Amino acid sequence: MNKNKITNKKNIVIRLSSIGDIILISGVLDYWNKQNQTKFTVITKSGFACLLKNHPAIENIIELNTTQLNFIQLIKTFYTLASQYKQYILIDLHCNLRTFLLKIFWKNKIQNYAKFSKERKTFLKNKNDIQVKSLLNKYTIPQRYALALTNNTPENNKLLPQLFLTDQETARGKKLLAETIEKTFKIDSVSEKNIKVVAIHPYASYQPKAWHKEHWEKLVQLLDAAKIPWVCIGRNKDKFFNTTNDLTNLLDLRESAALLKACTLFITPDSGPMHLARAVKTPLIGLFGPTVKEWGFYPDESEGLVLETDLACRPCSLHGKKPCKLPKEENCMFKITPERVFENILKILNKNSL
Repeated sequence: MNKNKITNKKNIVIRLSSIGDIILISGVLDYWNKQNQTKFTVITKSGFACLLKNHPAIENIIELNTTQLNFIQLIKTFYTLASQYKQYILIDLHCNLRTFLLKIFWKNKIQNYAKFSKERKTFLKNKNDIQVKSLLNKYTIPQRYALALTNNTPENNKLLPQLFLTDQETARGKKLLAETIEKTFKIDSVSEKNIKVVAIHPYASYQPKAWHKEHWEKLVQLLDAAKIPWVCIGRNKDKFFNTTNDLTNLLDLRESAALLKACTLFITPDSGPMHLARAVKTPLIGLFGPTVKEWGFYPDESEGLVLETDLACRPCSLHGKKPCKLPKEENCMFKITPERVFENILKILNKNSL
């Protein structure tokens, strides 16, 4: 029996933000396109549209700018879109107040993704609820997106995120990395010697999700002592290291992805750039504290590993916003030591040498 929820060849997806969420729809749409030759139109914020550029399953991207997302203007925009795409099935992969507004005007069938909002809030209050925990662990975010399309959820490894860089973008990323490492560490011919480079991202959208500053400083000391070159990427008010290999605020999203593709390993807290690395197939080590596997954003085991601390208070919030009340030394992120991270870096680098 056909378990597909959409049979229409005209489908429009809405997911407005953010970096990680947009990247995570990429594997779902690619899988669906390969299985059913389905093409999609996608509605998203203009700042994230570049993440879907060159995607083979996407025939059109509707970019909404800041002005269009103003409530009054949004009503007009969504009314126009609902009229223009009245023959399309709407697939809501965001399910928030803004997308609810679009659904008020929509004239055709609507499919919503399995957000599990009630279950996540229940688990946050009662971490011993085995039934809810089991349900949340059953589906990753890409699989929850896929439930808007089918009742037969594909295996997670078939929905892994993808970012489609051009050959020119890949070459520029490789060149930038080589030039940065050669200049900083005085190493000649980085590309020709196949030098292994570790990329780090010391930032987080919310402070409780960030690894502690002294831990990052200790980690780069360990990398330097082991003569392992590293580069820093990300967006932040101030640069973290302010060295020639600190490329904070210098790269856009696609340039960051191209640079990551040229790296051997990526170290990051739970963040949007973590999913960038996944999308370009760069192995990663994710540092998780306030957020947990049950929220669905964990990388697949084939993509790297997650380091975390087993504390009864985790998770403490849905998005990692809630300030920690524990003493610093007992904080879940602080308990992930630089030595532990470095040990796992060596294991992965040595494994990649085989």
